[in-house]
Amino acid sequence: MLDLIGGTRANDGAALDVRTIEAKAALGLDYATQQGLTDPGHARTVMATYDATDHEASLAAARALIDSYAEAARSPEGGTELLVFFDTPGADFA
Repeated sequence: MLDLIGGTRANDGAALDVRTIEAKAALGLDYATQQGLTDPGHARTVMATYDATDHEASLAAARALIDSYAEAARSPEGGTELLVFFDTPGADFA
């Protein structure tokens, strides 16, 4: 991912591309690692919500969508699988 971002930065006219990649990477990390969400259909919807030509509004809308999916997943009737990441590098959980 960092190589991809670096490659777009090498192109002088690629500011919009860089912003798009950075925004979508941040959304993906929030969706999967921060919220623990795993539904690929929901993830596609979040990514489709972001529009580089309306950066601020669409980024806020995508984040609100992530929050709504996370809230629904945590509800008693949510039924959505959550993935939990542990911040314990090198730990042995066996």
